[in-house]
Amino acid sequence: MSSKVLQISEKLLETTTDLLLAAIFFQAHMFNKHSLSQVMKGSDAATRDLEEVNYQTIKRALRRLKASGLLSSKDEITKLGLRRLQAIIPEYQSKRPWDGNLHLITYDIPTSQNYKRDRLREYLKTIGCGLLQESLWITPYNPRVLVQRFVEERSLEGTILVSNIGKDGSVAGKTIQELIESVYNLSNLNMRYKDFLSKAKLENQSIMRLRFLYLSILESDPQLPFELLPEGWLGNKANKTYLNILKK
Repeated sequence: MSSKVLQISEKLLETTTDLLLAAIFFQAHMFNKHSLSQVMKGSDAATRDLEEVNYQTIKRALRRLKASGLLSSKDEITKLGLRRLQAIIPEYQSKRPWDGNLHLITYDIPTSQNYKRDRLREYLKTIGCGLLQESLWITPYNPRVLVQRFVEERSLEGTILVSNIGKDGSVAGKTIQELIESVYNLSNLNMRYKDFLSKAKLENQSIMRLRFLYLSILESDPQLPFELLPEGWLGNKANKTYLNILKK
């Protein structure tokens, strides 16, 4: 994947085909009021928005989309393509119920299963867990059911423990707020939201680029309970700005 693609997608999408698929969907959705379950068009306009990407790269991506059944021969996103988009495009959670507890996840997986251990780490990130230290993760949401399902589906050997440290728990002498800030690096994430808000105010900004920029930040946001977010958090304001951009 070219460096231009990385610049546009802000590392939200891992492949050129995902980037192009999302671009086609976004472009089509701007001018088409049909529901998301219906097939949408827009490859020509999307390609123009991605003019910085090498032309041959786009052509190869289009061929891969069609070969994998994500795009029809008429350049329409298929139902399979829509399911792919649902899996890779993050969604803002306006409701985040929390029981006030924090949970720790520890594991001891044999070195002979390094691949599965890496997969577990990636999965823990996906469900919003933060790395506290080697083989020790933390999350405000109870991950027990999700982790158990993941372990069973992949037949992971070894020990994986999920423990509740309560509402007033602390680790290494740090308060809950201190733990959350250090683990999730909320200050840096808030700066990225601030940067998005600044760019959204500028004139002649590409809506497509603003979409990718916002979604790349949201993809990195663990969407913690609102009670744990620091004062001056810009995530909600950024989401409202993003929605206003879409209305335009």
